[in-house]
This record gives sequence, C-alpha cells and structure tokens, in this order.
Amino acid sequence: MALGFVLIDRNILKKSAVIKIAFDPIYAHPLPANHRFPMLKYELIPAQLLHEGTCIETQFFTPEKCSEHIVTLTHDRSYYNKLIHQQLSAFEQRVIGFPQSTTLIDRELTITQGTIDACNFAFYLSGVDILDTDKLGKLKVSIDDCKQRDRIVFNQLKKHKIPVVVALGGGYSPEIKTIVEAHCNTFRLAMDLYS
Repeated sequence: MALGFVLIDRNILKKSAVIKIAFDPIYAHPLPANHRFPMLKYELIPAQLLHEGTCIETQFFTPEKCSEHIVTLTHDRSYYNKLIHQQLSAFEQRVIGFPQSTTLIDRELTITQGTIDACNFAFYLSGVDILDTDKLGKLKVSIDDCKQRDRIVFNQLKKHKIPVVVALGGGYSPEIKTIVEAHCNTFRLAMDLYS
C-alpha cells in the first residue's frame, strides 16, 4: 500500500467535507542506493501538500499496525511467520523487492492498517505508473490525462454519493518530481472537489 486518504462528501455527512490522510514517517523506508523504488516520494508528497496549503497538518493521522489476524486473512500463516521472524528466502525477498528487516515489517503493517482504517468505502488505486515517463508502465499517459482520470473517478463517486479511499501506487519515472507532481495532483483535485 501507499500513502492514501479518505474522501467523504459533505453532503453525505451533512457537515464539512473530511479528508483524512494516513501517513507515518515509517512509510519512507530506507533502501539501498540506486534502488528502483522511489521511496523518497513518501517524504516529498506530504511536505509538498503542506507547503502549498493543499492540506493542513491535522488532516494527517498515524495508523496502528495491522493485526496478525487481518494479515493471515490474506497471507498463509507460514509465510506470515517467516516474514515476522525474518526468515524469508533470498527468492522471496526478491519477489517483495525490498530487503527484509523489522523496520520494513513495521512499515508494511502500518501502511496496511492505514488502508483498512477506512472501511465501507470505494477503494481507488490512483497509480501513476501509467505515465508516459514511467520506466515500467506501458500506457503512456500524460500528467494531464492522469489528472483527468482522477477527475472522472472522483466525479462519478461524488455523483453517486460513494465515499472513497484513495491509495497512491506506482511511479517509476526517472524524475522524482514527475512522480510527486502526479500524486499531488490527485490530492489537489480531491481537495477542490470535496471541500
């Protein structure tokens, strides 16, 4: 999971719109130099949104860690035990894409709970690996088209009065500023539509 947020239309709640953003500094996990995952975005996106005034500090909340019970609803208990006890094989670590550590486990459990904390909502994975600059994506979509995709999704959900949880995903463009800008556009648009 990624940095995410919850949108609730003020017409649904009969009060001002609520946008809560799950975030914890543990999201920005240290990785080896030249790792292909742009972990820096987890520091830059909240900082940019606060700096430009799109969001305020009180909109951010720190989730607890996801419980073993919840994790084992999705993952096999033997895999979970290997993960928790740092006993993953080299192959299993390559599949995950990150070197195992207790800090990484804490990060993943916290990110997962941040998504779960917003139940009974539509779940929208607002990935930016669709960008034309992305090394792994193949859709070749511009930043403006990515923003238009978000607008269409948010407008439809708002029209049908469906609260939405948004998780940010993807993003392997060579320039971190492109990734941050595309993700921040999602927040900016949400703030415009739901405020």
